[in-house]
Amino acid sequence: MEIYEINRVMRILLLFVLIGSLNFTFGQEKEQPLKNLFNEYQISINHGAANPRTFFGGGLGAGHVFRSDKTVGSKVGLEADFFHFWNGEITPPYSNEPRRNQHYYSTNISVPFAFQLNFGTPIHFLIELGGRLGVNVHTQYSADVYQTAIDSESFGKFEYEKTTLSLGAFLGLNGGVGVIIPLNERCNLVLKPDVGLNLYSGKPDFAVNAGPPANAYIRINFGLRFIN
Repeated sequence: MEIYEINRVMRILLLFVLIGSLNFTFGQEKEQPLKNLFNEYQISINHGAANPRTFFGGGLGAGHVFRSDKTVGSKVGLEADFFHFWNGEITPPYSNEPRRNQHYYSTNISVPFAFQLNFGTPIHFLIELGGRLGVNVHTQYSADVYQTAIDSESFGKFEYEKTTLSLGAFLGLNGGVGVIIPLNERCNLVLKPDVGLNLYSGKPDFAVNAGPPANAYIRINFGLRFIN
């Protein structure tokens, strides 16, 4: 991961810390609307799937779980995630120039929503199925590009290039299972592996008729759920 990518992710993480701090601070006062805004916080590690080359990423999120003490519940939140995925090879007639070994270092902001089935006591188990709507805020792209300019010294060869781009808005689908372990009367530990797929709307200029990029992933979430 490039240094400026790390800085970008750190700024997003700091934003979530600020939101959490405001939630905690104002939540101490009576009749403050922010006190129930978020009741679950999580960090995550993700890894690409369904691809011959896969890489690690990470994320941070905050959400509100409704009916957490009932059999059927739901959750909505706000998440920031970093993905590193590989898009293989594009060759004519699907692009203006052949490309191979394409890498996307992608930073996303999204609003996840899901339904949950809860069962068991005192340790609870859950099954979660849902989706997300989000936007790709920044992507660093790199690839080996076949040089087609006749006057280029690299004509007829593949040359490494990198740039920045946006993959636009995206729709995500995800599902998982988890376990909720009581820590005390006010807080539970949440461990939840899940799988997901993000479908991006943006088309880089070079990928004419190539279709939107997509990345499938597996993820492990570590969270704290606070009981009102």
